[in-house]
Amino acid sequence: MLRRLALLLPFALFVALVVPAHAEAGDRQVAQARLDRLKKELSTSKSRSADLLGALDAVEESYRGLAKTGSPGTATPEPDADLEKWRQKWRKGAEKLYLKAFALTKLDRRKEQNLRVDVNVRAAAILGRSGHPKLWKDVKRILETRVFKARYEVSQRFLESAFDALAALGDPDALAWMADAFIHTNSSPRKVVDRLVAAQQAFARFPVEKVPGKLRYVIVKKLVKLYPATESVARQSRNDPGIQSVRRFWDRIRIGAIRATQHFSQTPRNENGEALATMQELSVWFRAHKRVQRAPWTDPAPHE
Repeated sequence: MLRRLALLLPFALFVALVVPAHAEAGDRQVAQARLDRLKKELSTSKSRSADLLGALDAVEESYRGLAKTGSPGTATPEPDADLEKWRQKWRKGAEKLYLKAFALTKLDRRKEQNLRVDVNVRAAAILGRSGHPKLWKDVKRILETRVFKARYEVSQRFLESAFDALAALGDPDALAWMADAFIHTNSSPRKVVDRLVAAQQAFARFPVEKVPGKLRYVIVKKLVKLYPATESVARQSRNDPGIQSVRRFWDRIRIGAIRATQHFSQTPRNENGEALATMQELSVWFRAHKRVQRAPWTDPAPHE
């Protein structure tokens, strides 16, 4: 028995020392091959959307694997400095391609619609899962410089995926930008309302525990200042064209605006324990809780 163990010991040492190194090298080769494939697919308009989606998914799989041993912004030293340097470079390359896929366009013959929406939406979801909050600035740049200036009809599904990605990234600065740009009463043109709807629906997806109390206060204050009047007009029964226009506008934004107000004020309730569900009710509640130094606007004390 002891002799058999003695014979197996060198093999065990070989497996422990050599196989992991080869596995690591193999993972690097696979990751690089996947990155090269995605880069190639993105470089030509002839690529099929299905191939682009498959390449995106493959790169994300490697991205997640690399995140287990190192992620952007971490200061944990790696035993192999060269490996960590390669890992960081690879991840930055992947993020660059994610953003390229997010902005990718291929218009139909009439140049009215983008045929790459499925790719854009998948890339947005991957960006949201990246765990790298500062990518929100790149998403914002693409939205402002390309998407919002597009002459083709931008898909509502794409807008929703873009703002959902910002919410998933969870950076308070991204939320502050969205609150500044997408809480208003401009009811035309339609593309402006489309953006408003998508952004406000995403508000409630920001992890509330990561949003500073003062920012939540500012957002709720803005919401309850603007929308109770809109809600009131929309409830009028007259068929005046102006009222009908306000009603159509409120019908589109109502759910997102109310949920955002509830979310950032931590779901206020009436005496029966029911969540306040109208902007008028939430406005009355806010007037009774307008001191930013008190709950629910205070932040929890940091852990010692």
